[in-house]
Amino acid sequence: TGACSDGADSLYVTTETGLLRHYDGRRWRTVAFSAFSGPLSAVTLVDNCIWAVGAKGVIIQHQPDQPDGAREE
Repeated sequence: TGACSDGADSLYVTTETGLLRHYDGRRWRTVAFSAFSGPLSAVTLVDNCIWAVGAKGVIIQHQPDQPDGAREE
C-alpha cells in the first residue's frame, strides 16, 4: 500500500484490492481502480496529477478535480 498527500487535509492511498482512494479531510472515496485483479503498490503526485502503479504492470493516472473557480493554465 502506498500513500501521498497533495495538501493538509488531502490523502491518496492505494490498496491491496486495486483501489486508489482519496480522503479530503471529511470522507473517503474511491477515485480510480485497477481493471486487473491485484494490488496497487505505490502512488505519487506529479504536476497536479496522481499516478498509481501495481501488479501486472498496471499504471493508473488520476486528475483531481480543480477547486471551484480554479483554472488550469
